[in-house]
Amino acid sequence: MNPFRMFRIDYVFFFSFAAFIAVLITIMMIVSYRFSANEQADSASMYQQAVLQQLNKQLTDQMSAVEQTSLAVAINSPLVNYLTMKGDYYARKTARDELNRDYLAPMLNSSRSMFSFQIYMSDPLQVDPNANIQYLPLNYASRESWYAAVDKADFVWIGQREVGSPQGKQQVISFIRKITTPDGVNRGILIINVRVKFLQDILTEDNSSASRLLLDSGGRMIMHTRIAPPPGEIDAILKEVSGDAGHAHQLLEAAGSLPEKNMLTVWSRTAPGSWMLVELTPWKASQAEVSAWHGPWLRSERPPSCYRYSSRCPFEEVSRCRSESWSS
Repeated sequence: MNPFRMFRIDYVFFFSFAAFIAVLITIMMIVSYRFSANEQADSASMYQQAVLQQLNKQLTDQMSAVEQTSLAVAINSPLVNYLTMKGDYYARKTARDELNRDYLAPMLNSSRSMFSFQIYMSDPLQVDPNANIQYLPLNYASRESWYAAVDKADFVWIGQREVGSPQGKQQVISFIRKITTPDGVNRGILIINVRVKFLQDILTEDNSSASRLLLDSGGRMIMHTRIAPPPGEIDAILKEVSGDAGHAHQLLEAAGSLPEKNMLTVWSRTAPGSWMLVELTPWKASQAEVSAWHGPWLRSERPPSCYRYSSRCPFEEVSRCRSESWSS
């Protein structure tokens, strides 16, 4: 069918030109949208990286304090002496009670993060899996899921788990350290259990609706907020991670617990080889958040430089810019 024979030539040229313009405008809109979406993702990731870096510093302070405490306890003379003590029941019981009363219990009572101690040793006097300070048989450790990790290292963080307490089962993450004598003989295993809620409060203090994951240097999940992705999704996330900080637009393929698969992934670690904080935000939500952040700036005469970052409030006004500087 030849349109030049069916219609007047001016009609043919007019509608052909109109169709060409419509296609051209559509292509320009698609390209413009993609550029805009990428710019918004960059803006969102810059903000989120700033948040994650601040949160990571807070986590590092808390977790480093636990590590230092474990070292102090592991080389503590009363503890080492008790673990190696031979003698009658009453002498060992007296030494254990003094160790708990004068050293271990005050540590727990003065800490907001540490929840309980577990000490694996040879021939404990009494096994109470619901005490705040537990002495457990050393051969029990080999039955635990974390034993393979600690068997290959002197100390290690392990992920979220349940432990007994006088108040019932509690969610904790744990730092494990071998107790060794100066000549390298292994005398036991020390575990410091840290309250999960304490660390989760740090990660959610900015009231973010995103899912945040704390991963160890091997990519294993230590803890999470909101929704915990299954291992398959964590592996997919780690494939995009490079460097100590960055972001990526990901379409997660693994079937899992996340309600959406189209994600903006942002990550931050304080140093190479350390744990990493990852934030997962649905792509549509990240675009909406950027518009919300930029909106007040566009409606106000004040430039963004009048604001500073705060871990509790994303942009907190710290000084009133002079009207002369705005008008200039």
